Amino acid sequence: MLRRALRRTILAFGIILLLLPAGCGTTPYTNRSQILLLPEGTETQLGIQAYQEALAGEQLSMNPQWNAWVQNVGRRIAAVAAADGFGQSFEWEFKVIASPTVNAFATPGGKVAFY
Repeated sequence: MLRRALRRTILAFGIILLLLPAGCGTTPYTNRSQILLLPEGTETQLGIQAYQEALAGEQLSMNPQWNAWVQNVGRRIAAVAAADGFGQSFEWEFKVIASPTVNAFATPGGKVAFY
């Protein structure tokens, strides 16, 4: 019984070692190696879905100063990211959520919200 478990463990480990190079890539900004568990397109779709779900349960801010500030800073960040070769295909979106909580989040695909 122990031998069978050991064989299965070794087999699983061997399969993982064989598949790891297929899931490796480099980050666009730092050029460091990383393990890619999801294709970029799938990751972006999941990020957009999570962003939409998060916004659906919140009230957006109507404060024109905060919205203008976030849009201005967001456009500048997106421009720098695109110039560095990152996020060129993103449809960047920046929102301010009306909440007493101070927080922010970003999802894959260029969706950013500030509380």
